[in-house]
Amino acid sequence: MKVLVTGGAGYIGYDLVRSIHKEDELKEIIVYDNLSRTGHLFFTGGGKLPKVKFVKGDILDTYSLHNALRGVDIVYHLAAFVSQPYNHLQNLQYEQINRWGTLNLCRIIRESKTVKKAIYLSSTAVYGFGEIADTGAPPSPDNAYGESKFHGEQYFETLHNHCETLIHRAANVFGYNPCLRTDSVLNSWVLDALIEGKFNIYGSGDQFRAFVPIGQLTESLVRHLSLTNSHGIELSILFCASLNQVKEMLLTHCPETEFTYLNRNQIFPSQHFLAYGLLDEHKKTFVDHLARMKEVLI
Repeated sequence: MKVLVTGGAGYIGYDLVRSIHKEDELKEIIVYDNLSRTGHLFFTGGGKLPKVKFVKGDILDTYSLHNALRGVDIVYHLAAFVSQPYNHLQNLQYEQINRWGTLNLCRIIRESKTVKKAIYLSSTAVYGFGEIADTGAPPSPDNAYGESKFHGEQYFETLHNHCETLIHRAANVFGYNPCLRTDSVLNSWVLDALIEGKFNIYGSGDQFRAFVPIGQLTESLVRHLSLTNSHGIELSILFCASLNQVKEMLLTHCPETEFTYLNRNQIFPSQHFLAYGLLDEHKKTFVDHLARMKEVLI
C-alpha cells in the first residue's frame, strides 16, 4: 500500500505519518509539503522512517502533485492555511490553498487509476457559530476559513464515484509534538503560562470552543487505512469549553500565572456542540497535556 499525505510535514501530519508508518501493510508514504509553516521540524524528534519519501511541493503545483500521486492507493489531504483568530483578513490564502488547492488535488485524483480512498481533513468551523445540537445539520460557516474548508468538502464529495471518500471535521487541536502549533488557543495559553508566567484572553472569555487532543484525531484518521467503505462525514471532538473555563483549569495547575483580558467588553461568538461533554469531564486529558509540555520545555 502506498499513501500520500499532503501537508504531511505539519502539526497533524507529524503524528499521522509516524502512526501509519507502523502499519505492516504500508510500503511507502509520500509526504508532500512546502514546509512553509514548520520548516524542517518534521525531520526532528528521533527515529528513522524508512518508508517515508519527502517531496517538497505546493498544493497548487499541478505538475509536482501529479508526479507525487503516481501509484498512490490512499490520499490524506491535510494541507491547509489556518490562522487564529479565524477572520476575513487573509481571504486570499484561504481561497488559494484551502479551496483552489483542494480542487487541484481532486482533479488529479480523478485522473488517477490507482487511488482507492481519499480522506479530507476539514474543520468544525464549517458549522459556523452558535449552539449546535445536530452535527448532521447543513454547514453554515461564518468566516473565510470555514467557507474555504466547506468548499473543499464539496470538491471532495465529487470524488465519491471515483473512490472511497471521507470528510473528517476536527475541532481545535491541542497536544505536543515538535511541529506544535503555537497559535491555537489551548497550546498558546499553556506555552505562555509555562514560559512567561502570563497569558492574554481576548474578549470576555465566555465564548465556547470545541477541542480535540491530537492523539485522538490521529487515531481516528489512522483507522481508515484498513477500513472499507470509508464514506461520509466524521467528527473529532472531545470536549467543549468556554475560554474562562480553560483559564480556571490552567490556573488550578499553574496558580502563579497571571492573565489579562484584552477588550473584555467585546463579545465573541461561541461554537458549542451540545452533544459533547465539558472540560471538567475530561480534565485528565488537559492535565496530561500540561504535564507533557512541562517535560519538553527547558
